[in-house]
Formats: sequence, C-alpha cells, structure tokens
Amino acid sequence: MKYRKPHQSALKFGITTGLIGGFLSTLPLTIYICVLWGLDISWYLVYIGYLSITGLPIGFVIGGFIGLYYMNKDLKAEDDDSTEDQFFQDLIEKEKEEEKKKRKFS
Repeated sequence: MKYRKPHQSALKFGITTGLIGGFLSTLPLTIYICVLWGLDISWYLVYIGYLSITGLPIGFVIGGFIGLYYMNKDLKAEDDDSTEDQFFQDLIEKEKEEEKKKRKFS
C-alpha cells in the first residue's frame, strides 16, 4: 500500500492487489501438484483454473479488508488535520480580537 498514488482509492487498490496475489498464489501450488503427480502442461492449465476458483475470492476478501483498513486510516488522518486547522484558526481569530482590544485602549 505504500506505492499507492494519492489519487488512488485505498479500497480499490487493496482489492486489485488481493486479486493479483490470489492468482499468483495458485501458481506454485499448481506447479507442485503437476510435478508431484507427473502431469502434462494441459493439466497445469486445468489446475490453475480449478485453484483460482478458491484463490481469487480469498484474495478479493483479504484485499478488501486491507484496503478498508487503509481507507479508514486515511479518513482519520484527514479528520485530525481538519481539527488541527480549526484549532489554529481559532487561535488566529482570538489573537486578532486581542489586537483589536489593545488598539482600542491605546
């Protein structure tokens, strides 16, 4: 998630990453099965399809959870920034009011 661009949605990026990871996780398992049983390359493609049936939904769900976590984390960071901005804005306004009071009495 650290390579995500600022304009990209964290949830969308997480789901995409999960789907890619789910597919890539089926490849080593398929190689292992085909080598262990001595199967042809055609069986390799069949097992990729068969194992992707479970790998892709698991990757989708896990990627969705990770993306949701980072999306909420980004939203909280934006809220914290806005409360800090409001705090400093209030301080600036109070300082201006005090300066006006000092000018009146000078």
